[in-house]
Amino acid sequence: MNTAKATANETTKSPDKKKRHRSPNYPAEGLEAAIKRVRKLYDADHEAGSTVESAVIHIGFTKAHGEAQSVLAGLKKFGLIEVRGDRVFVTKRAVSILFFPNDERGKRALREACLLPQIYRELVNSYKETGLPSDQTLRAELVADGGFNPKAVDAFLKDFRASLAYAGISVGKAVDSSAEELKEPELHDEGAQLKAEEEIQEKPETPMGQAKTPKSKVFNVALDPITNDAPQFAQVLIPIPLSDDQKKRLISFLQNL
Repeated sequence: MNTAKATANETTKSPDKKKRHRSPNYPAEGLEAAIKRVRKLYDADHEAGSTVESAVIHIGFTKAHGEAQSVLAGLKKFGLIEVRGDRVFVTKRAVSILFFPNDERGKRALREACLLPQIYRELVNSYKETGLPSDQTLRAELVADGGFNPKAVDAFLKDFRASLAYAGISVGKAVDSSAEELKEPELHDEGAQLKAEEEIQEKPETPMGQAKTPKSKVFNVALDPITNDAPQFAQVLIPIPLSDDQKKRLISFLQNL
């Protein structure tokens, strides 16, 4: 009798909670919406960069809550922003899209942005010979083989197809496709440290007693105004933090170049 009571109490007290079904990482919004948001970000702070808190306000939110950070991370997945330290910067790719929309430079940057998210690129590559199947077929494949949440897959497919159309990418050999663009775009202009799939979030603190590994950062320094047709960039790897004496040595070195 006591056993039966205990079992009954356990059943009513703590029913098994269903684990949340998370889909693979993909942009929270389509490419066109992402471009509109990054335009607001650039208009607000230009090349100076924004704090994360300011960036989410610039792109249309009141504070850096979960949805806002997810949308901001989507801009990063498209390669439209990069995060250096605690600041968010609009990338050269985004500037090309914003200021040269009708030139080949801007169109190429737009195609690159569309194919940067891994799931977008994988789907395009999978069907570049045959063209995309119906949403019904894609939906079944993404849920069964891609690990997608059935409740989220329809919104993803809508954004995916709209993004391809916005970037002018037609999938299939029988149409004008961007077959040569289907490989992962090179990130030469933003530096190798840009990781499009990395979420924007605070880094966990180092546990007490655990030795800290020396840190370094890659800085991309614009040698010309970024709005030039072909601005040059210098990439510098600097250990963080620098002492005052080390800063003086670095400044002296740059002045003697």
